[in-house]
Amino acid sequence: MPGAYSIKLLLILSLLVLGTGCERRSAPPYDSRKDDLILQISQEIADGKDQEALGHLAELDELAPGDAFAQEASLTVRRRLHAARLEELLRAGDYDALRNFMDSLEQSGEAGSELLSLTGLADALQALALFRARMPWETSESLSNAMRELENQCEILFRYPSWQRFWNSQLDALSNLKEQEALRRARQWRDQMDAALARDDLPAYQTLRKTFHADQPDHTFFAYCAILENSMTIPAIPPEMQPFFTVALAAAWDSLSADTRQNGMAALADTDAPSACRMLLQARAENTPEAYEAYFQAMRRAGVPPSAVRIREYLSFLGLDGVRVTAGSWAVPCPGPSDVVSAIRQLLIDSPSSTKGN
Repeated sequence: MPGAYSIKLLLILSLLVLGTGCERRSAPPYDSRKDDLILQISQEIADGKDQEALGHLAELDELAPGDAFAQEASLTVRRRLHAARLEELLRAGDYDALRNFMDSLEQSGEAGSELLSLTGLADALQALALFRARMPWETSESLSNAMRELENQCEILFRYPSWQRFWNSQLDALSNLKEQEALRRARQWRDQMDAALARDDLPAYQTLRKTFHADQPDHTFFAYCAILENSMTIPAIPPEMQPFFTVALAAAWDSLSADTRQNGMAALADTDAPSACRMLLQARAENTPEAYEAYFQAMRRAGVPPSAVRIREYLSFLGLDGVRVTAGSWAVPCPGPSDVVSAIRQLLIDSPSSTKGN
């Protein structure tokens, strides 16, 4: 009896085991949609298909809300689209739209550190556009002031090599403008000193020279003055510096030795348009009536009367030394040959010797 009981128990257990096995359900099939979307999105991002990637990211968010990959990929794609929009606005030069776009990104929190670093870009580029619209610059002062303002507004642009090249080009332009302006000022002072010496106005010459020296103490003109004042060897004078050497030579003439005067005149090349000062030098060097007449003609062209000293020097060739230069003909702006003849006749009439003859 006990054996029969054991057999029944074993049979019951087997039936239970079999029964359990028949009722067990198989595992549900694996859903690969999420993995497939992730692979597809990754490929679209790699290929730069940002709009397609955004669409599939929306699907992934519905399938797996809060998925970390979906959130990070979505932020990356949106920032890339923001960057593309930023480039589009930059190329169009629509700085108002660019400014609004950057403000909206900053407020939404989607800008990212890279785009946030571009805050102020619209203002900088607009300032740059206005700067370029005013080019080319006529004076170094206007360019210098504009560059100072631009530098304050465009600090954000200094990180870009293209900006550095542009800025360096403006520095070169500023240097060139200053050089040209200095050259123009030097020529103006030279011409004014030339005219002052031609009419024997030494105080005016000295004032002009001091002003010139205060502005450009290293100008070659002052080297020429030092060479002549110290009786040093006169170097070859470049064509563009001949007018400056002429002024220096005329200013120092009375204190120079005969040899230095001769060497100075030899250093002056022939010119088709000699200044009045150059003609005076020629007259004093040649000491002939013809040379003085040429000087008087130069003074007439310049519209400046010669000094009484030079008129007396000319009269000395005619044997009229010591005659007072008071005739009305000398009072014209600048005497020409006919004026000189008229004045000489008047001087002969007024001279003591002609009075005695009467």
